[in-house]
Amino acid sequence: MAIAWLAVGLPAFGQVSEASVRSYFLRPGVTITEYEGPKHEVCVLTVSGPKTEVYVMGILDEVVPTASRGLALGALSECAGICRNIRDYEKLTVDVTVMADGKLANPAAEVIFKSKSCEARVKEFRAPPKAPTAGKTN
Repeated sequence: MAIAWLAVGLPAFGQVSEASVRSYFLRPGVTITEYEGPKHEVCVLTVSGPKTEVYVMGILDEVVPTASRGLALGALSECAGICRNIRDYEKLTVDVTVMADGKLANPAAEVIFKSKSCEARVKEFRAPPKAPTAGKTN
């Protein structure tokens, strides 16, 4: 995959867990976070900070060039208070979320890689946060 930007990105937080989550400042106001899989490949990328969808797509074109995505399989836009613009490719899916007020969500975009070894990591990434257990104290 063409993830050459990782070599020049500045680590924002570094490795924060054994699950290998790293954040990088790509440019002022733009943070890329990568979630690695068990084989140390990137399974999920998120983009935070940009203000327009066009700007996000420009960043994604740099980070994950069109040639590395595989064949375009389809696109879907769905709106219900927020709008999700999903572009599906052979090797990955790009999901950009725009809020009702026209601003981008945070993260503004998610890139989900489709490799077999990434399935568990993607499932973990998409899982809702666990609710605290009643009666338990820290």
